[in-house]
Amino acid sequence: MIGGVATYFYCDAIDSQRLRNAQFLGDRDSHSVVIYLHGMDLPNVSDQELANRQKLDEIGHVLSIKFYLPRSDTKCHQNDNQLCWPQDNVDELARTLSTITSSANFERGDKLEGIIGFSNGGFFTSKLIQNCLLPDDFWVVSIGSAGAWGDSEKDLSNCGRVISIIGKNDRWHYSYMLNFHRHLQSVGAKSKLIEFNGGHEMPLSELKRELALLLTKNQ
Repeated sequence: MIGGVATYFYCDAIDSQRLRNAQFLGDRDSHSVVIYLHGMDLPNVSDQELANRQKLDEIGHVLSIKFYLPRSDTKCHQNDNQLCWPQDNVDELARTLSTITSSANFERGDKLEGIIGFSNGGFFTSKLIQNCLLPDDFWVVSIGSAGAWGDSEKDLSNCGRVISIIGKNDRWHYSYMLNFHRHLQSVGAKSKLIEFNGGHEMPLSELKRELALLLTKNQ
């Protein structure tokens, strides 16, 4: 992050193509699987998404995680040239969750540990907690996002765990994330807030640290 503007990892043309075409990243021999949901993105994968994928690839090799990278085929309401995750209602959330977690996506012996969502993907993962669509021992990490805190006026103490990660210079979501975290706590959700010095981006060190802690608890 330089002067409030997100900077991206450099990757050469060959590595860029590998990241762009990848369905899985990280330790592909591992049976410890984490799903990653992209933010609002171009059909051909944006530079920011490539940077996120490069970070996931690095984290996966360090922590022995196999990251599964499904792609949405739904056009965004805000921009029909970009792709977003369907999340307007509980039916859309449940249907998409069923699709991305289907055993057909994985190998025999794989264990789904949790789900990471960035930006639009993070709104999706947060809403999974808000609508209590996950088992209580499941976790999500929502990065650069928030939620609709008027939609969960109920006890969320047995609806999974959410780690919210937000850059202090994220001009779109920082204040909303703080309010959303307070709301989650008020309805009993197992919610943890991580702030970092940066903008609307995926922080490598903070994400790696939190994933290491989550995987230790899953053992």
